[in-house]
Amino acid sequence: MKLLTWNTQGERWDGIKHRIDKLKPDVVCIQEAGNLPKKLGYGDALTHGEPNLIGVYSNLNIWFLPWDRSGGAGNIRCSMAMLFEGDGKPAVSWSTDANKRPVMRKSIGTKYYVANIHAGGRDYINLAIQHAQTNGSGKHWIVAGDFNQGANEDLSWMNKAGGSVIAPSKATRPASGRILDYAVSSDGLAAASFSGPDYGGSDHRCVDIDW
Repeated sequence: MKLLTWNTQGERWDGIKHRIDKLKPDVVCIQEAGNLPKKLGYGDALTHGEPNLIGVYSNLNIWFLPWDRSGGAGNIRCSMAMLFEGDGKPAVSWSTDANKRPVMRKSIGTKYYVANIHAGGRDYINLAIQHAQTNGSGKHWIVAGDFNQGANEDLSWMNKAGGSVIAPSKATRPASGRILDYAVSSDGLAAASFSGPDYGGSDHRCVDIDW
């Protein structure tokens, strides 16, 4: 199973398509997915706070979750997305704190369970990991995204629920020198690397995880 995770900061979707063409991932987790990609030709109304199936690219269904802290009137760049092959709509978990971003999650086939996260603080991250372990019981589970907590820093606070941190060895946000984009997975032998030297209009690098 190959998974890409990228905080695109609203980068054009051409950058995502380029990585899909090159790396052939099974799942893509996107944070700060930006505005709806016009090139897909999706013309229907979007339901705010719900995953919307907006198209298919390279056999991957594109589920776009439009969201902002103002109920649709704010910065839509905070939207999320998940791309994967197969039927079924991703579920969405919400915090009781309206300022925290949602978590998108989906069983992929019969063997895998994936959650897409963007920050939220340590307690929120631990809750997402615990939910992945519970909901993905009997499967290979993974929580991937921009944790906004450095994998190259003290993670003694993190409850890995029997899993392991899967992270690149170099900064995923070069401007800060921090490894913020990675995964926590039930598979300790999974490996993470960069998808390429370029990171387009985002100051985060796209991370390629094989698990």
